[in-house]
Amino acid sequence: MIRAALAVLCLATPAAAAFDVTTKHGDWQGAGQMLRGGTTGAIRCRISLEPQGAATFVTGRCAIPEGGIEIGLLLTPQPDGSVIARGQGVEPNTTTRIEELTGTPDDNALTLRGTADGETAAVQFVPLDGDGLRIATTRQTRAGTEETSVVDLTRR
Repeated sequence: MIRAALAVLCLATPAAAAFDVTTKHGDWQGAGQMLRGGTTGAIRCRISLEPQGAATFVTGRCAIPEGGIEIGLLLTPQPDGSVIARGQGVEPNTTTRIEELTGTPDDNALTLRGTADGETAAVQFVPLDGDGLRIATTRQTRAGTEETSVVDLTRR
């Protein structure tokens, strides 16, 4: 009897909805930490997530101890529910051969991953309580150096 009741309860419980990055369209700013080659430092970013047809265009700039980083990434949803991310609108990145990141959103985040010639990269968009957004990145370079960053953003 208890098993039958649990089975009915499980069937009646709605599935958790996958995180939809389009709910975070708008202008953002925030700060966080980065690790590059064993050295940590502060990072400050101003990011915009804007609709571009069915896709989301992520643009912005981050300040790091070595200078500035331009961001341009087009997130394109696919019919199977996955998302493909490709660099767009900024100078080609000559430090990586990764051309595309892919992933499928779950109820906690959109995590995109890519690999090429001995290097890996991941970008994660995580909704935070109170309408915040966290963007976390990690990359293992061909030289074996690990680069990571975590930035918590609030709406501007």
